[in-house]
Amino acid sequence: MIKKLKCKNHKHTTKEHNDEVCPDCGEVHDDEDEGYTFTPGDKTRTPDDKQLRTLGLYGEVNESRASEIVAGLIHFRDTAKRQQVVSVDKDGEPTFGDTYEPIEFVLSTPGGSAVDMMSIYDVMRQVQKTCEVHTFGIGRVMSAGILLIAAGTKGQRRAGKHCRFMLHNHQSGFSGNLDDLSTMYDEVMRMQEAYTDELVSLSKLSKKRLQAIMKTKTDFYFSAEEAKKFGLIDEVV
Repeated sequence: MIKKLKCKNHKHTTKEHNDEVCPDCGEVHDDEDEGYTFTPGDKTRTPDDKQLRTLGLYGEVNESRASEIVAGLIHFRDTAKRQQVVSVDKDGEPTFGDTYEPIEFVLSTPGGSAVDMMSIYDVMRQVQKTCEVHTFGIGRVMSAGILLIAAGTKGQRRAGKHCRFMLHNHQSGFSGNLDDLSTMYDEVMRMQEAYTDELVSLSKLSKKRLQAIMKTKTDFYFSAEEAKKFGLIDEVV
């Protein structure tokens, strides 16, 4: 295998040399550049590799936190692309292919706005067409948080063993004239139906079981192990 030197832009390689400036591209090597041999699975580095690719939701789901999370998801999706060594020929020359770095999403929330929950959820769905979203629940994951942790990439949804989960019926305070109250009630029921349908699609829970939980009109608490059994997460750590 021929020893290689990774250049500052990491877009190409050149034979090992001691020049301060790469003879192939003219880039100046930084102190971290060093000789190495390519092997399949190696990834090129970019300036973004030194940045955390982690989002956090700690607290209530509301408009302010949702806007930050949505912007973060989109930014991390747009900076996820890397090149990875697919194969190496007999002379040590690599063939590259595209790979996409995952996004880590850590959450601990009592729930909150259903509208803002759905905003985050829809963006998570779109982002996962490009890169994985790994969810990790800590502390408490309740109400709106249940859908968000379950929306992570299958196989990459985790929770701490002491994390507590809670499901309950959709809640809202109404005020206004009778016609407005009727309209708002219909909207709440529509949101409840959408929430239930999405959870069914992401878990092992049946719609009948979820509806039975909602109809009790009480908070339904359960453990991380039970969340795994329900198919809301994949691993307890």
